[in-house]
Amino acid sequence: MDGDWSSPLLTLLLDVPAHSQGDIWSSERLHPVCRSQEAGLDVLASGGPMVRSPMEAVAPTILQRLRSLPHDDVVVDLPGGSHGAALDLWLASDLPMLVAVPERLPLEATARLLSSVFARLARPWLTERFGLQDAQLILAEAWQQCAGRTGTWMRSVAKRAEVPADDLAEFVGRKPIHLLLNRVRRADDIDVGHALVTAAGHGLGLDLRFRAVLPFEDEGWIRARRLSVKLSGVTTSLLNMEVDDFLDRVETDSEVPAPQAWGCGAESNQGESMVGP
Repeated sequence: MDGDWSSPLLTLLLDVPAHSQGDIWSSERLHPVCRSQEAGLDVLASGGPMVRSPMEAVAPTILQRLRSLPHDDVVVDLPGGSHGAALDLWLASDLPMLVAVPERLPLEATARLLSSVFARLARPWLTERFGLQDAQLILAEAWQQCAGRTGTWMRSVAKRAEVPADDLAEFVGRKPIHLLLNRVRRADDIDVGHALVTAAGHGLGLDLRFRAVLPFEDEGWIRARRLSVKLSGVTTSLLNMEVDDFLDRVETDSEVPAPQAWGCGAESNQGESMVGP
């Protein structure tokens, strides 16, 4: 799930033809495109849900179609600002990943998206206790009371509903969301990722975990980060190592270290490029 206004980018990165058949939002059958360059990888191209504007009832059907594919793993690329059906699909996945950009306007959009996630998770919990109409009223009134500040919305909801904030946070944070910071230009941007994790946890009760960073300039950043690697002039293998790090952090439940914990040389490069351990 992109945390800003981006269109789906995964198909562009994998060079999938724009005319590829298949649309997960309306097609009765899904038509993955075989990628001969990547062994064992097929790509299912589709338009963004904010363009298609599907009904919320579509999400369970889409999930069923995806599960019927004969593949071991399925990756779904969803743009930010998505319709509720996309949020339902995203939250139902085994590994929901949020892609955010460390710039002011995209981060504001990310905060709004996380607020939508909180509301989507909190509503059934409140509905079970107060009924749907009162649950929606509680969320709306709490949003007004906190003046639209995501940092205090969860506690405003708990106060308005007269329930322990920890109980509400435990429910909405029961499933980890894995944060990937994209278009990172400098070491200081890493602090933005950690701040986003803190804000999401403290303000919304969400279990956001900082798993990976991707550079704005692939070659320069990855080559600086992989100083011990013999450079062959091909960036792909180094990028694969970054992806391997991401998967390893998910498996070991570890997060991206702060710049202060990096090896020597990081401090002198924080204002320019990124240097990692």
